[in-house]
Amino acid sequence: MTTRLRGVCTIAALAVSAAAAVCGGSALASARTTASPSPQALYLPADLSNICEADSQALQQAITRHWRPSLNSIDQWAQLVRSFSCDLSGSRDLGWHRVPLRAYESAIRYPLQWVEWEDRNGRPHRTVRTYYSAAQLPSKIDFWVGGRIDEIRYDRRAQRIDARFPAAGTRGASGVAVQCAYTTLQFRQQNGLWLLSGVEPNLAPRC
Repeated sequence: MTTRLRGVCTIAALAVSAAAAVCGGSALASARTTASPSPQALYLPADLSNICEADSQALQQAITRHWRPSLNSIDQWAQLVRSFSCDLSGSRDLGWHRVPLRAYESAIRYPLQWVEWEDRNGRPHRTVRTYYSAAQLPSKIDFWVGGRIDEIRYDRRAQRIDARFPAAGTRGASGVAVQCAYTTLQFRQQNGLWLLSGVEPNLAPRC
């Protein structure tokens, strides 16, 4: 093999090695920089699922540990939820009960989305209404909740918390249809405070 040919082969070998190193390094860097997706749903254990009766600090810690970076002002969010679900002391579950939305106008973040479900030709149909101010709210508009939450979700892109309140297992809820019912409340922040931004009552779902 001539000296020139040997030099060409050496350069080619070095190029292959460098390319392999770059590819390997890129893959390693990609593996290091690609974080595992944050879990979307939090299913609370039985001792924390009732927001009225659960230990406040333990509940807040469970929520803040679940998402990284952790959500802020969770204590204020929990207090707002208790105002819907519990008595004035915030420690007694009122059971499955009706909440008049207009009584909480100061806790609403507009635009407010209201979702309604109805059967059309035997199929569930979902309708979304958007209210941009208190003046647009119907004179009578309410939803049902209890003290128990079976699922909390956080949409990081929308910066929104969704909490689902099931009728099943809640005091005051009876009948097959009611046992399958639930209400999902959505919350978004405004000036650092969590406010109600959406309501999705589903009172007659198919079990």
